[in-house]
Amino acid sequence: MDTSSRSWFMSMVTLSQIFGLGSVVMMAVWMSKYQGGYGWGYKNAHKFNYHPLFMTIGMIFLYGDAILAYRVFKNEKKIIIKILHAVMQLAAIGFAITALVAVFSSHNDGGFANMYSIHSWIGLTTVIMFCLQFVFGLLFYFTSAMPESLKAAYMSSHRYWGVAIFCMAIATALMGIVENVGFKLQGYNARTPEAYVVNFLGVFLVLFGWMVTFIVQKPEWKREPASSDYQIQQEHD
Repeated sequence: MDTSSRSWFMSMVTLSQIFGLGSVVMMAVWMSKYQGGYGWGYKNAHKFNYHPLFMTIGMIFLYGDAILAYRVFKNEKKIIIKILHAVMQLAAIGFAITALVAVFSSHNDGGFANMYSIHSWIGLTTVIMFCLQFVFGLLFYFTSAMPESLKAAYMSSHRYWGVAIFCMAIATALMGIVENVGFKLQGYNARTPEAYVVNFLGVFLVLFGWMVTFIVQKPEWKREPASSDYQIQQEHD
């Protein structure tokens, strides 16, 4: 990578982190300042607020950064990047599961229906697909169960579905924002401070998605296999 390309790459990565962290911060502010904060326990009115926050942290920010790991740490040993990639995804699953517990428990406490909206349908599908993607990734690339030829053949599908599920997560988040606004935000058309937080949250989520997908589709920013990768993989397997 030449100096100009590296400068452009670092600018895109920096922007992605600004938009990703900005999304988490704005979601935290929305839930804490305007939606009553956080709480747990039976019939706690603020239990639900963990759901959008933890989904944003796990299924969007951590997931996006896990995708970027192979670009940002391209000069590290492949096994180190694989472990980092897997750990970040495992953390994302932990946040997602906690978020699902929060929303189902909150609905059950309040006597509200579950799984009736397009947001819930697509959202649960996204989490399930993400978990399957994680399991298949472990099976193919962290064990010796699969021959090298099959690993190579599956890689293009693994990369495609990784990005596709990430885009589904952002789309689901945007649907959830609209749904939450419809239920809880009064005076949205009056351009209240909360309305601006919500709108900029949505913009930052979209921009984070753009940055991540832009970075991973640039062939010149792809990690080039190091001469030691094959030996390291054999030792790991």
